[in-house]
Order: sequence, then C-alpha cells, then structure tokens
Amino acid sequence: MLRFNEFEPYYGPLAESEWELSYDNLVAIANDLGYEQIKKLSGNRFAVLVDGNRMEAMKKLEASIQMKYPEAKHDVDLGSSSIGAIKAGKFAISVAPASKQGKASAGLGNEHTLFNMIGEMTKDGPVNIEFRAGRKVIRIDKVTGYMDAGRDTAGRKKADIVLHTEDKDIPVSIKKDKAEMWESADSFWGATAKTWVDKLEKEGKIKIIPHPRNPNVSKIVPEVAVKANAKWKKAVVFGSDILRNGFVIEKTFTGEYKYDTDKSCYVINATKLITKLGDLKGDYEIYFLIRNDSSRKGSKIRPGLRTLAVKSSRINKNVLKVS
Repeated sequence: MLRFNEFEPYYGPLAESEWELSYDNLVAIANDLGYEQIKKLSGNRFAVLVDGNRMEAMKKLEASIQMKYPEAKHDVDLGSSSIGAIKAGKFAISVAPASKQGKASAGLGNEHTLFNMIGEMTKDGPVNIEFRAGRKVIRIDKVTGYMDAGRDTAGRKKADIVLHTEDKDIPVSIKKDKAEMWESADSFWGATAKTWVDKLEKEGKIKIIPHPRNPNVSKIVPEVAVKANAKWKKAVVFGSDILRNGFVIEKTFTGEYKYDTDKSCYVINATKLITKLGDLKGDYEIYFLIRNDSSRKGSKIRPGLRTLAVKSSRINKNVLKVS
C-alpha cells in the first residue's frame, strides 16, 4: 500500500522551471537519457558516445533537447560525422561510437584516472591506501592491484573497480563530483512509478495532459519525486555488491595523491565516502524522479514519462515531492 506523508503545497499546473541553453545543461539532458559517456570537443561542441544505434540515440537527444529548446534541430550536414549533429543555438551535439574511442575519452576518464593511480602505487608491490573525505577515512592495507569491473553489471552489481589485497577483494563504485543521477530507473522502478502516477492522478495531485508538441505522448504536471525507502536506496546506490563489502567514492580525480610517511600509506582525497545507508542524507537523499521525456513512447508508466534515481539536490521547487 502506498503511504503519503505531507505534500508540498500544490496550486494547479506549475510552469516548467527556468532553463538556460548552456553546455552543462545540454550535457545534463544527455545524462538524463542514460548517456553518461561524453566527449568534449570544444566549448560549444560535444559528442555523446554510444554502443548501439547512433541514429536512434540522435533522435532521442533531439526530442529531449527540443523539450527545453524547441529550435534545436538535427542537421545531417553539420560537423564531420556521417549522421550530422544537433544544432541548438551556438552548440552542436553529435553522436559517436564508444567502441572507437580511447578509454579516457569515452567518458570513463574519471574511472581510468583512478585505475592509473592505483596501478602506479602498486607497481612495485603491495601498498597501504587511505581514502579520506573530511573526518571519514577508509584504510585498505596490502593493496596489490585492481580490476576494472565497470562492465560487470549482472545482478545489479555497482562496482566500477575492485581493489585486490592480499586478503580480500573490495568493490568500489565511483561517482564524479556533483553527479546527481544514480541510474536511469525505468527497468528497476517503472512499474512502481506507474502505481504512484495512477494514485496521484486519481487524488488530483497531478494531471496527465496531451503533450503540446507530440500527440503520441503525454505530459505530467507537475513532475513527481518519490522519496526512496531503505530497500530502494540499497538497490540504487549499493546494488548487490557494495554494502558491507566496499564503498562509494565521490570525486573527480585529477591523478593527484600523496604518501603519508607517519601512517605508511598513500592518501587519496575524496569529496565524500559512502559506506552505509545513513550517509544518504541531505543533498544525498535518494528520490525517484518521474519526469517528462517525449522520447519514451514505450514507457511502462505512460507514453512520454520516465524515471530517474537522483540525489535530492536534483529536485527543484516545481516538483511535487512525496514519500
């Protein structure tokens, strides 16, 4: 049974939040679609790197960008790619095959920077490493190396790297600084999202209306954020492998580390270390954001809607928050 706490005041359909055409906001749209591999080409150009059908990805990007900037248009003659690029004001967004990129340029640069750091530290044998974020310290002794685990997602595994020690393996999930999305949650949470939408619509808390520019999909007004319970938080953040076995590290790595002679260990500074559910508070509280996306015609919720698992910092004032 769904349980509702206090709702934020709702006074009818809300205007969409103010949105500015910018490089960062365009990248955020790509990230919201689940495209996290971004290659920056210049201050006004970037490529979205995909493993599948590039034209399909191009169409999804165009539709989502047009939701915020209707003048955006796919131009087959723009840029050097065989399928062109999307022009949005002074910006150009192309779609490129991830398989033809170097590891760092494929949007995996942050992970591979850490890989290189660990590889450099352990090249002459086992070492002790401390990850530090404020007062929180995680010390791992006798690290012998690492394994790139980012492609092993079976059974909801979340580790990007597994640190090998002489005694055990430690799975670690890596998030960049200020990254607000944990996952695209349509498969994991789509059916539950539909239950919430049906319930909220029946109670008059939201409206489902025809999309003004796409008759094949609907629009939710306002968008909805459902606070995750402990079970959902565990699945989204820790998956099946991290909790009690490893940790989540938030940091945009630059390759810098130091050696602490007094403690006989290498030191890697982090923005935040997440080891337990209690660490997910404040801006790190987890919500499922049910939002508009005209490219999701086959949505389990309603055509035109999708779900993202995000930090609370991703939820703006125009979103209806429930729990």
